[in-house]
Amino acid sequence: MEEEKILGMIPKAQVKPGLTDYNLFITNTRIIGGKVGSSGLAGIAGGAVGHIISRALQDPNKYKDMNPNDVLNSHKKNFAWNFDTDIEAIKLIEGFITSKIKIKFSPLLGAKKKTIFFSEKYYDETKDILQHVVASKMIIK
Repeated sequence: MEEEKILGMIPKAQVKPGLTDYNLFITNTRIIGGKVGSSGLAGIAGGAVGHIISRALQDPNKYKDMNPNDVLNSHKKNFAWNFDTDIEAIKLIEGFITSKIKIKFSPLLGAKKKTIFFSEKYYDETKDILQHVVASKMIIK
């Protein structure tokens, strides 16, 4: 079995539904979310200014040089979605400022959906990595 490797990272991604921001690590077997802050909650409390300040204070290098399991286990709100068992489909949508990843989960997980918003500047790298790892589950818009 091949050792799990981090292939890329999307910093400060917002996972919806939810109010928490994550550095998302794409490995050869899964997506791992490492909590970096809660800009959604700051936006509710402080409006647009609160949201901007909260995002500026987040550390994009948090979890740098950690192995995938250490990232996953370092905070109770961190998560992992396995490509083989958890994810049924991934739709990648390029935006002008913000791009999106829409994930449809396996019926075993209730077939729920999540949307991840991230900076457009990470779109091409994210697309290349996901196509390499899970091309059969990809839809690109």
